[in-house]
Amino acid sequence: MLFLSSSFTVSIEIPRNATWFKINYHQKGYYRVNYDTKSWEQFIELLKTDLTALDIPDRAHLLDDIFSLAEAGRVSYSLAMDMTRYLTSETEYIPWKVASTKFNKFDVLLTSSPSYAKLRKYVQALVSNVYKKVTMAVSDDDSHIQRLLRPTVVELACNVGVPECISEVVAVFKNWISNASSVQKPHPDLRSIVYSYGMKLAGGEKEWNIMWNLYLKETDAQEKIKLLLGLAHSSEPWILHRYIQLAMSESNVRSQDFFTVLAYVSQNPVGMSIVWDFVRDNWRYLVDRFTLNDRYLGRLIPTITKTFTSELKLREMEIFFTDYPDAGAGKAARNQALDHVRKNIKWLSQHKKTVEDWIDAV
Repeated sequence: MLFLSSSFTVSIEIPRNATWFKINYHQKGYYRVNYDTKSWEQFIELLKTDLTALDIPDRAHLLDDIFSLAEAGRVSYSLAMDMTRYLTSETEYIPWKVASTKFNKFDVLLTSSPSYAKLRKYVQALVSNVYKKVTMAVSDDDSHIQRLLRPTVVELACNVGVPECISEVVAVFKNWISNASSVQKPHPDLRSIVYSYGMKLAGGEKEWNIMWNLYLKETDAQEKIKLLLGLAHSSEPWILHRYIQLAMSESNVRSQDFFTVLAYVSQNPVGMSIVWDFVRDNWRYLVDRFTLNDRYLGRLIPTITKTFTSELKLREMEIFFTDYPDAGAGKAARNQALDHVRKNIKWLSQHKKTVEDWIDAV
């Protein structure tokens, strides 16, 4: 069936005994589908009672559509959150990839919310079952999809504090960091997660120094990047300050990887303000070293400000851009950064209370 651009409506024949119907089977079309509230509620109930009635792509499609429509104000976020309840029974990669993306966005936007702790507890309850199924034990017999599912689930579980995930990651990290010369590195599928959450949860100055020295000795470029990510997840502000200073030297960190370090540290809630202050205080140094035409410098601002959610941070960005109006290759990126932060602020003003009320009622 073709829906011509000159048409405004299309008719679909539905069997009399059909209790529900889903449009865009297997998400083959590049469009969103909205339903009336009753139909959304039918899908929510169907997923809770018999999720296999819908194929894997269709379950992922419904999740993606309802959250995108909620963000656009076309449906209530309460409906979108109601749909997530079924995830306690979901064990497939594509739906969990969609869900983890949505929950990670909440993790950024609602960090300062009084309901944040309850949100984490709720997501813990959703992801615990599938985490217990996939665990951190990688097998040669795992399918490609299982290999994709595991890091998605493990990272989400660690991020929201699932106790079993935290214990297992910390144990693997401690065993490796204490015996790095003799113990095999964590499996490549989970290595970045172990480095990051291990450092965040169990890494002090001693562990950081060990990882830093391992980085300096490492010859594999991909492994060095993973170690840089792990180093950026220290919970100690003074260590992150020192990390940036060490990374400024090309004898320690390749010039092209310096922006990677800044980006990684900015992803750490402890390091977000540290990097933002560093960039503003050292902008002339960065321009002199890399020039305004450097595309990596141009992309730095939107990378380190994407988690900003307040009018204060937006104003700081505007003042910084006024003080340093020459943006070179970063001109468009600056506008994108401002638009993204304004979007974050708008989301909070429009949807924060709805999501908080839903979480508080769980």
